[in-house]
Amino acid sequence: MKVIYSLEKRPYDALHSVFLAGPTPRGKQEVSWRSAALYYFQYFKFEGQVFVPEPLPGKSWDWDYAEQVEWEEEYLRIATKILFWIPRTLDKMPGFTTNIEFGRWCDSGKLVVGWPSDAVKMRYIEHYVKKLEIPSAHTLVQTVKLSLSGE
Repeated sequence: MKVIYSLEKRPYDALHSVFLAGPTPRGKQEVSWRSAALYYFQYFKFEGQVFVPEPLPGKSWDWDYAEQVEWEEEYLRIATKILFWIPRTLDKMPGFTTNIEFGRWCDSGKLVVGWPSDAVKMRYIEHYVKKLEIPSAHTLVQTVKLSLSGE
């Protein structure tokens, strides 16, 4: 597995790639859900690329916002799967940008969507997940597993 973090350039040697979409913790004391997702990809022996829209561990967000948005757009486009994990809490991770990204990519045929059963304000996304028959789960490990099916 090759992990490509924000603003890194991807190697062009993997047939399968997954973009980890969803809310990003903004507080330094918050642990990102993406580290657990990477653990599960390793556990399932994923051999492709995982695109992580966060800085390398230990680095800070010290780049231009527009540059970040452009990087994410490019890697969402080239990913063979887009995994949305939406652990929505309105006080810490409201996921407003996630809503827009979901709407932009929901009919791409590349999505797998997951959210904890207690995530708030998920009715609209859940409606479209069902309507468009997007694979979905309520645990991160199951969401990762779904993203690996059909490789």
